[in-house]
Amino acid sequence: MKPWPRLLAAISIILLSGCGYHLRGADRTALPASLKTVYLQAQPFSELTTALRLRLDAAGSDMVEGPGRGVAVISLSGERFDQGLITLSGDGRSREYQLTYQVQLAVQGAANMTPQRVSLVRSYLGDERDRLGQAEQQELLRVEMARELADQIVYRLRAL
Repeated sequence: MKPWPRLLAAISIILLSGCGYHLRGADRTALPASLKTVYLQAQPFSELTTALRLRLDAAGSDMVEGPGRGVAVISLSGERFDQGLITLSGDGRSREYQLTYQVQLAVQGAANMTPQRVSLVRSYLGDERDRLGQAEQQELLRVEMARELADQIVYRLRAL
């Protein structure tokens, strides 16, 4: 077998690792030791709460049923999902919408973080004649935004 393909592969691996490239999910979710045991204080059946629980579990955090000694309390409050109109068509029909998903994040206990507002904004084109399709599109975007918001929260927690 020719040595060129192996040499080329080895050089590629060295260059990619040298520039900071890593596979998605490869140790990116590691949380600080102060967040090893957490209590999540949030709306229990929210899509955001469910997504955040999954991400904290994947990051190796142990979820407990209540606050206690050595437990970081992650508090999500003021969760809001709003829809607003951005543009109208020439005949006055709504054309483009803006969705905003926001929550207040705070951490107390083993780790501390002052309250911060975390938010996402998305826009989409809607067809006034297709109300059902528009409602389905909005619901899909809401679920996707909740997952992205959970990712943002985990990234902020990693900085503690």
